[in-house]
Amino acid sequence: MMNSSQEHSHQWRRSLGLTPGNPFAPYIIGLSVITLVALIILLGLALFASTGNSRFIAGGAFLFVGGLMPIPLTLLIIFARNYVRIQDVVAGNYWAHWQYPVGSEHHDVYISSEGVYYPDQPLKLSTFWSGLQKAEIDKGEPSTLRLQYLYRRYYSVYMPPIASDKTIIVPIPTGKEDEAQALLQRFNKLLGQPSNFINDQWRISWIMGLLSSDLFWFRLSSCYLLKIK
Repeated sequence: MMNSSQEHSHQWRRSLGLTPGNPFAPYIIGLSVITLVALIILLGLALFASTGNSRFIAGGAFLFVGGLMPIPLTLLIIFARNYVRIQDVVAGNYWAHWQYPVGSEHHDVYISSEGVYYPDQPLKLSTFWSGLQKAEIDKGEPSTLRLQYLYRRYYSVYMPPIASDKTIIVPIPTGKEDEAQALLQRFNKLLGQPSNFINDQWRISWIMGLLSSDLFWFRLSSCYLLKIK
């Protein structure tokens, strides 16, 4: 049983994707440490280098590193958080877990509100991106669960909106037809809702963008002051 402090720390690590077994976590930690050390060294050189020209060059490098590193760090956090969802699905947060006969393309599949996950593709969670559009069952041989979602939506003042739809097709094992029919009712409640994966892209990108913008003007003014010092 975790106390409030441990629970807060656990949620904080999950929010950054720093969970046990997450393959992206070591890269997030490593890149963060390298960036922090580099910024400290460059800041020290920018403040205490022997000549004004050296201080200005160090300040420019500080500006470059501090402005560039949020980009790969943002991508790593987005994919790490998506892997946390995979871990949650495998741990039991799913609607259906189907197994296929020997010789099938996949051994088994997990279906949840987050999307579709095949364990033989360990880093891939097929999400519904900008929103699930339609869920239906195709009565073929074999029957399949078809989940159509909005992959991207483009806007421009020079042209009308452009939408791109894609479909996830999940074979329904023999004997699971009733379970698949019940899944349709659950999926219908998700129609039009953006996935957590796409929400992460907007949320984290905005946070990193605002942080990078604020630091940019701080570093730019610092470089100017160091140059004229």
